[in-house]
Amino acid sequence: MKLLTLTELIAAQIEIPAIAYGRVSSEKQLHGEGLRRQREGSYRWISKHPEMRIRLDVEKEDAARSAWKGNHVSDEDSALGSILEMVKSGALGPPLLLIVEHLDRLSRENPWRAHEQLAGMVRRGILVATTRDDKIYHLGSNIGDIIMSVVYAAAAYDESVKKSERVSETKQRRVLEAMMSKHVLHQNAPGWLWVREAISPTNRATRRYELILQHCETVLTIYQLGLHHGAGYICAWLVANEKPAMGRTGKWNIRHVRRILHSRAVLGHLESRHGLIENIFPPVPGLTEELWLRVQAAQKQRRDELVGGYRLGTHNNLFAGIGICTTCNGKMRINTRGGRRYYECQNHVVLDICQNRSRYRVDRIEDALFEALDFLEISPGAAPPASNLSNLIEEHVSLLKREKFLEGKLQEVANDEDYDAVMRQLRELRRKVKDAATTLTVAKQQNAVTTAPVMLSRDADRAQIAAGLKARMHKALFFPDRSVQLISKAGLLLVIPPSDSPALMFKSPNGQAAVLLDGKVHIATEGLPAVMPPLDARTIGEVQARLKQRGTAISAPA
Repeated sequence: MKLLTLTELIAAQIEIPAIAYGRVSSEKQLHGEGLRRQREGSYRWISKHPEMRIRLDVEKEDAARSAWKGNHVSDEDSALGSILEMVKSGALGPPLLLIVEHLDRLSRENPWRAHEQLAGMVRRGILVATTRDDKIYHLGSNIGDIIMSVVYAAAAYDESVKKSERVSETKQRRVLEAMMSKHVLHQNAPGWLWVREAISPTNRATRRYELILQHCETVLTIYQLGLHHGAGYICAWLVANEKPAMGRTGKWNIRHVRRILHSRAVLGHLESRHGLIENIFPPVPGLTEELWLRVQAAQKQRRDELVGGYRLGTHNNLFAGIGICTTCNGKMRINTRGGRRYYECQNHVVLDICQNRSRYRVDRIEDALFEALDFLEISPGAAPPASNLSNLIEEHVSLLKREKFLEGKLQEVANDEDYDAVMRQLRELRRKVKDAATTLTVAKQQNAVTTAPVMLSRDADRAQIAAGLKARMHKALFFPDRSVQLISKAGLLLVIPPSDSPALMFKSPNGQAAVLLDGKVHIATEGLPAVMPPLDARTIGEVQARLKQRGTAISAPA
């Protein structure tokens, strides 16, 4: 479809639907005249151009969204962002007129990005009008208007940078003043404090932070619990004991608790990127610097030692995501008791809502796991088949040929419209060429990997073990009698009793239930659980290789 120029639209007397767009950067500007001025400016501009037959269909506004940070485009509910997305997808198309007060209403980002945004609309046939200087940017714009649009974008960006620097300098100066005077900096305060008076230029020296005693007691409790527990346990305890939450959300979360546990504000100090302001807040009653330091040391020790489900950089809990308590269907976590590690029901330990008080020794379960299932392969997925690689190569070569064809055609076009159309196709094709080249490179790298299969063993990386178990195991069931059952997705059942030897059960090739116990395979007199599927081809091969390796024969039931 041919895109009509502004002159052609006017000559053809085509009615042009329009969108009036306005934006202000901050909530403070909402109380001013900014949005009203932009709306009235759009109405006046439309009345000055009756020859264009403009029909104002929609008025869109972004209130309190910064064009320098790009919030007016990136936010999910942003007005300009939705307009640009509909233009890009084709839901909005020419003839269409976007009316703004000035180009800085559309963007104050880097000039290259701002110009790309404007050019993206114009090259799709969208008209962009600015009411302040009475300009219309369209496909037929002269070189002077195009240059000035770049100049305006650069000027808007430079102005925003200077404003940001001035604001930063002002904040830094206030921080330095607060270090000496201990004046209240702003209305924001930690959740256990509040400021009685709203901020104003005249009361900065008299305003004071005041304690909320109920929240102060909660903060002190958090620190007392922090000597022996992590943020997850403390958060669950606060929820279970219905302690009122601090902050705007009105809910407790682990990140909030962790932030409180490491905040110097509880001692009265404000940490700013411009410096540390000591003794600007009233400290939490009963929370001493000694307690604060002890909690920091305890929390660091919890991070460094094997005390929870995970350790920094490793996977301590091999059954994360698949370990299930059969009493409450809750998750299993690892705790340290008397220097030994145990699996325990998280709902029992944290919330005390589960009756399963059993503990399961981690070392015993892992010994059984590596002894009975050492024939399982836990290596990542195989490389792509050779046929897939051949198809990717052919696709890449085909796109390169198409690119050369369009580059040649670009030299032959005679007018600007055809040139723009071919150029759009070429840009899109080059993007596809780049994506295809990346996909082909990754496939070649995967195809070149010839490492031996990684087997389930103590020597394997624990992160890989955890990922492999999660991929091949259905569930790890923890029963109140301290027995554990591991059910694989391919028909294996590993039973780990609390004291006896573990037994691996599966279906033999003739469909009978078999038990691998003490190095021998026995035909079971009782069938496997109904949920057990038959072995798949891969697992049958692994089991047979295991039996052949150990010279194990199948015995009849005793």
